[in-house]
Amino acid sequence: MAELKTAIGVHISGRTLRRVEVERSGSGLRLRRAESLPLAAASGTTASMAGLPRGAADRPDERIVAALPALDVMTRCWTFPEGGEARVRQMVANRLEAESPVPVEELTWAYRLGPRLNGRADRSVLVQAARNNRIAQQLAGLAAANCRPHLLTSETEAIGALMRHGLGGGETGPELLVLAGADEWLACVLADGLTRSVRHVRAEAARRDLACREVRQLVETELGQGRLKRIRWCGEDPESEAHRVLEDWLPVPVVPFEIDERVVNADGTRLRPAELAVYGPAIGLALAGIHDDRTLIGLAGVKEEAELRGRLDRLLAHPWRCTAAAVGLLVLAVLLHVIILRHETRLMKAAVEQSPAPMAGLDPKVRAMQRLERYRIDVEGIMAELSRTIPSSVIVSSVQLSRERRLVMKGTARDPKAIYGWIEALKKCGRFSTVNPERTAPGQGGDFTITAEPVGIQKLTTVGGRGESWR
Repeated sequence: MAELKTAIGVHISGRTLRRVEVERSGSGLRLRRAESLPLAAASGTTASMAGLPRGAADRPDERIVAALPALDVMTRCWTFPEGGEARVRQMVANRLEAESPVPVEELTWAYRLGPRLNGRADRSVLVQAARNNRIAQQLAGLAAANCRPHLLTSETEAIGALMRHGLGGGETGPELLVLAGADEWLACVLADGLTRSVRHVRAEAARRDLACREVRQLVETELGQGRLKRIRWCGEDPESEAHRVLEDWLPVPVVPFEIDERVVNADGTRLRPAELAVYGPAIGLALAGIHDDRTLIGLAGVKEEAELRGRLDRLLAHPWRCTAAAVGLLVLAVLLHVIILRHETRLMKAAVEQSPAPMAGLDPKVRAMQRLERYRIDVEGIMAELSRTIPSSVIVSSVQLSRERRLVMKGTARDPKAIYGWIEALKKCGRFSTVNPERTAPGQGGDFTITAEPVGIQKLTTVGGRGESWR
């Protein structure tokens, strides 16, 4: 980005627009132009922009900073515990939603962190919010004159910028800045490095005591009693009656406000207090612009299109660089993906190996089922085979399975040959390994006993005899 050579501050107060143009001059800053333009009551902001230079926002070495009037901006100074950016933003959003009389959806808001409070883990946060329609009206009025501000902030931030960039010494504590114009005072309360409040106070020449009373009320509201350290006065003669009344009501030292000696008029002379009282906020905006102050709260503004276009042109001038960067990022992403997958796989394997077997409690039951499957006798198949081969002249009275897995069949037959024919049929069927006639008694009514051993049945042995556990 090119070095800023010129900055313009635009400050709207009441029905007056004040514009200040500051330029660099060696190691100092020169106030090249300062003017006040009247606002037409009927046409509002748009008519007031006729005196502004057109197309100023398109110059890369110039910055325009404008401010919303204090009445259009809600300003709050809250204290939050120390935290990250996301946490602070969420706390601000919740607090704003709880306290704002306007729905948050209709607001544009931003915040700025203040310094850490002494001896505490808290930070003061300056929060500002404005209605979307008021911001749109302000930007529309500026755009009508082809004047697009790089940043639209608030009057409070304008005073803060004036103190940061225009004051020679640092701040020593809570103080009051009074920019005393001829008919209106601008009272500003500053504390903890933040401008906490700005108020326009009507100051009629005959009733300056009323203006002093309103200023005292502002200080007591923002700071309470006893916290104010000093008053910076700019404008009227320090020996004026208003100056003395304010010093009596707020018993703190009153010192003149003098801007840094490096900021001078176009002719090289120092700025007079009367000029500071009128153009103070506009000067603060211009100083913030020329110093590229990134701490200002921005409620709206245009982006630096010239800078963005320059970056885009540089990228498009060398497309191979973009291609190489994209390929490199793709390769890096693939490598990271593979490495992470392998690492996760190793972790999962280690976790599975270290974890107890989930089916350990079911192992005895599973083994019992396996033994039943292994030693089970197919009773249905045996009976079906016996029924198929029994001759019609044979009557079977009982079929028994002994402890030795032997099948014992008893019955009667009128024809002894039928018994032996049945034995041969049982041998040939393949269901039995051995078939033996144990007893036949043809003379006693044809009683017989046949034993057989089924094929494919393993004998179940026990440990320690009957009733002990299976092996």
